[in-house]
Amino acid sequence: MVPSQILIRGYYLLFVLLPWSLDTDLGFGHMLLPAEPLMALLSVGVLISVLKSDVSLLLQRNRAFPYLALGYTGWLAISALYSTMPGVSFKYLLVEATHVWVFGIGFWLWPSLWQRCLYWMGISMTGLAVYVLLHHATYHFRPDQANLAPMPFFPESNIWACLLVMLLFWWISVWKNRGLLHWFQGIIWIIALFFSGSRGAWLSAWLAIGAGVIGWASFRAKWLVWGVWLAGIVIGAWVLSTRTGYVSEQERINRWNCAWRMAEARPFLGFGPGTFQFQYIPFQQPDQMTRISLTSPLMERTPSSYGRGGGAHSEFARALSETGLVGLGFWLALFGLGMVRGFQALRQNKEVQWGLLALGSFLLHGLVNDFLHNGTVAALVLGTLVY
Repeated sequence: MVPSQILIRGYYLLFVLLPWSLDTDLGFGHMLLPAEPLMALLSVGVLISVLKSDVSLLLQRNRAFPYLALGYTGWLAISALYSTMPGVSFKYLLVEATHVWVFGIGFWLWPSLWQRCLYWMGISMTGLAVYVLLHHATYHFRPDQANLAPMPFFPESNIWACLLVMLLFWWISVWKNRGLLHWFQGIIWIIALFFSGSRGAWLSAWLAIGAGVIGWASFRAKWLVWGVWLAGIVIGAWVLSTRTGYVSEQERINRWNCAWRMAEARPFLGFGPGTFQFQYIPFQQPDQMTRISLTSPLMERTPSSYGRGGGAHSEFARALSETGLVGLGFWLALFGLGMVRGFQALRQNKEVQWGLLALGSFLLHGLVNDFLHNGTVAALVLGTLVY
């Protein structure tokens, strides 16, 4: 099945616009403009294409992914029905289902679209990286102002840094075949990643690279690589341990503990998609709270509220607390399938390794942060997962 030219160009345009889209308050709710209206149109286009095609022939190629994607989305709907905040959950479900449909099913149907969409996102992200660096320069590149640099397009530097790490792995996969612009992209992204100040992104990149080198090194070299990698982990752990007194790290632990208590309270269905930021507050314990802990939900992000958002600070903790054990199981199955398929494809195509490293870096970063709900992150992660 070949997509129409209108659909192809719509995908290209979406991947250009996503990094520059703004979370806009429309009075009746928030919307990512101009990306989400275009995403809605593309979802209709994908549906029309599916209805016109022979689905049985499509499923002969790879049944597991669409079934798991359908199961995951279906469980989100069930969890939303029994949500503690149905209005919030159904809004979240609509956005999440659109992401899975447009980026997951879309690239499953037309895998050849992925490389060109990735190219256009790379161009767009290069322009945004220049903006972020110039914006950060107005604060004299102060580390404590790194979160302000991606504003207003990203609410914090961790999301921005996660995207840069994934894009850099894809950049490496084609570096031999590109010219000066490609090298400029890589250099700008590396500089932007350095100034992002995201320790989670730095560590996830190091762990992913180390795992990849160990996996593909010769037998004799493995011991040397293992030694260097483990030494890096020990040094990194020591550096991070010196920062455990940082209030942000203490607050992260507070959120994880809250997510676990929420899972104990509603282990099967969870509290409902998108509800963590509203429902975790009563599950805090006074001796684990910090000076930036919230006692009421944060309804709007401002520069003065950085580090005080309502996230679970872990993709896994968020899935468990919001959708229960079944929801977490579907989430893990989707990503597990992607990794297994990737390792199987690696035997025929060595370039797949860079996609595996990109996906691995996201999963590692997802241990300590949660941002798959962001449209740009969802596009890059789901595209990588299916490809």
